[in-house]
Amino acid sequence: MHRLTVAVGLFLALGAAYAGGDDPALPDMGCVQLLRHARIAEMRDDPSTALALLQQAARDYPGELVVATALWELHRRHKLSAEDLDAAGRTMTAVLTNPEAPLHLGTLQYVASLPDLGTDELVQLRRAVERRLTAKKVPPQFWDVLAMLHLRLGDREAGRDALRRRLEAEPDDRTRWQLVDLERELGNWDAAGAQLRELSLREEVNPFVQMSLAEALGRVGAYDELIARLDLLGEEILVYDYLVLTTMRDLMLQVAWDFRDAANDEYAEAIFRRVLAIDPDDREALLAVLYLYSSDEEREQYEASLRQQRVSETDPDKLLADGARLLAAGNAGEAIELLERAAFALPDSEAAWYNLGLAALKLERWETAESAYRRAVRTNPARIDAVLNHAISLANLDRCGEAVPELESVEHSAPEMTAALYWLYFCHEKLGNVEQTKKYMLRYRDAR
Repeated sequence: MHRLTVAVGLFLALGAAYAGGDDPALPDMGCVQLLRHARIAEMRDDPSTALALLQQAARDYPGELVVATALWELHRRHKLSAEDLDAAGRTMTAVLTNPEAPLHLGTLQYVASLPDLGTDELVQLRRAVERRLTAKKVPPQFWDVLAMLHLRLGDREAGRDALRRRLEAEPDDRTRWQLVDLERELGNWDAAGAQLRELSLREEVNPFVQMSLAEALGRVGAYDELIARLDLLGEEILVYDYLVLTTMRDLMLQVAWDFRDAANDEYAEAIFRRVLAIDPDDREALLAVLYLYSSDEEREQYEASLRQQRVSETDPDKLLADGARLLAAGNAGEAIELLERAAFALPDSEAAWYNLGLAALKLERWETAESAYRRAVRTNPARIDAVLNHAISLANLDRCGEAVPELESVEHSAPEMTAALYWLYFCHEKLGNVEQTKKYMLRYRDAR
């Protein structure tokens, strides 16, 4: 498959060069025929015949870059001879460094895209393209080749400059998009915005252009124009699919938080509210508006409504998700009721029992914690932190005789969990085991 791809790529490149017509340095058709037959031989697993054909092409058409490159690639792929590979590399270098060598566009496009070219070959090829660009009436696509080589060599600024020259010579949207990406990477948001404005004039119906432009406007502080663009997008967004809607929402949230971080609350609030206009159920925007830009009375009304919804909620997965969210937010008191309902409705759910145990642990409801973690461990015995928390619950219920074996298993399986050492010290002290108490007290102290 790789050989077929290379062959097709080569002849498409040469075909494109012939179709261009205004580049005088094109391979002779006899050269192209020899290359074609060599590729066919290689695809038939006959590299020796391919080599003979390429060597004939090198004799008949000296100085052709495409022939030198084909020889180099054949030796590299088949490892026919290290000496011949070096010779082919030297031939390719000689062609690239020869100012009189024919360098037609199709060949350069093909060679510049070869993935296995080393830095030396890329540098030589870049110099050859730069020499070619000093001639008169050079096709603008040569700037594309130069940009590609600059980028492959890691010089993004030079690549950007080459694309700008390409755009001056012959404007096209593909180059504009390449420039947009590069300007973004380089942090040149004004320049990215300028290219996006040009694209938006011709792609009014494409929301992704408008969204990209909105991002650039936000980066440079063009807030009023940004708000106007977002309003326009908000009117048009409903005709697009879910992907567009979610991309638009994510962009607006990002811009809103950027405004918030810049202490520009007026614009931040306006954009959070525009997110809710597009998606009234967006939790991030809703909570931002509620807790950052609403009154105490509005927040209390919302929380009362939320509590009522939780009381009437019957979907156990929703109860689990809401309980886990409350627990993560530090509200174990409200979380535990939801998690209890979820766990008993989902008796085989490790997550439900684990989160219920964690909420109970935080509230020091040891019996609930012990029961929940026992169920979690039964569901997944390999979850060591659940075993540890079950043992801690037992210790707090004065059931240290049961806790010690579990704590020892945690110490053995996960020595990084130094809490097990503390609770082993605690339990042995409770059980009156003096030597063990001293042992684990010292080990816990050393591990801290």
